[in-house]
Amino acid sequence: MPKKISILTQTLLVAVTVWIWQIGRPVWKEFTLSFRNGQTTISTPGYYFAGDANKTCEIVTRPDPSKISHCEDGVRIGDKKLLISCDPGRPNWNPVMGIMTNSRTNGSLWIYDYGNNDSLQPVELVGFPAGRTFHPLGVNVFRKTPAGPVHAFVANLEAKASAVEVFTILDKAPYKAFYERTLSHPLIHAPNAVLPVSPTQLYVSIDHRFTGRMSKWIAKLSFFEDFLQAPLGWVAYVEILPNGKVKYSKAANFINFANGLFLSRDGREFAVVSSVRSILSFYDRDPRTSKLTFREKIQLPYPPDNLRPDSEGNIIVSGSANLLHLGEFAYGAVHILPAGFPELPAGSRTTALSCPR
Repeated sequence: MPKKISILTQTLLVAVTVWIWQIGRPVWKEFTLSFRNGQTTISTPGYYFAGDANKTCEIVTRPDPSKISHCEDGVRIGDKKLLISCDPGRPNWNPVMGIMTNSRTNGSLWIYDYGNNDSLQPVELVGFPAGRTFHPLGVNVFRKTPAGPVHAFVANLEAKASAVEVFTILDKAPYKAFYERTLSHPLIHAPNAVLPVSPTQLYVSIDHRFTGRMSKWIAKLSFFEDFLQAPLGWVAYVEILPNGKVKYSKAANFINFANGLFLSRDGREFAVVSSVRSILSFYDRDPRTSKLTFREKIQLPYPPDNLRPDSEGNIIVSGSANLLHLGEFAYGAVHILPAGFPELPAGSRTTALSCPR
């Protein structure tokens, strides 16, 4: 009589089957894009969105890849200027992907001035505590007026514990970031993207409940959190009070691998992506209380990463080709990661995604 298979083994077999199906399905395929005023079905043969990408899109090889590498995020801080977070040590230190072998090589912030002969200059960290490591991941800024101070928030995957660093940046050469404070709390133990709504208020996406920093056996649960696509991540809301104390709370819960964040111009529409489940979730936001209320979600045909608004308020959804490519890049099997920058319309308009490069 054949030996019975345990319930745990059966569960793992089912999980493996689902996982193989998820990573093996076509990256660009016909799918339904749901938006406020109905649905539109987009046929996507190959790398084709709203025209031939080879003719309508430009492959950007700037800034100079010999100067910077493993750059995760970027945000505009002025006219034709980008603040970029880069970490050449990421192949050996990437807690998000469970890689924690060597944290000695620090990352850095850069200003890419594409309106000035593609000038690329490092940002000096002034007052950052000596002895601490700097491994920037998500970066974002708040600037009330074009001439006002640039308040920068950076997710730092530091050797001892991940946190969010707060700086004030001078956007004129020589570029300097003046250290203000570090935000650290169990509710933001695994920060990924940051989204400030004022100099003292911000949202932070938490990509994992379990991380490699935890004790040996608990740390292993990080793999299964992704493997089983468990919705254990969340979005935290952080507020620095007038007395200097900091208030931390959960703004949105039950998100698998919470990553990029977006806020509409009027502050009433909030979005977050799940990188493993390839889901873009929308929330209604109360600007007075910053409370988020879930509204709807969109299934994307690729693993999304960062979210950014364009000049018209539409959502740019960057992402990689598929999870296998992302894993190969993270673990050093390949050194070039195919990526795309599709765009979703804001408001009630509905159009096709575009430019999958």
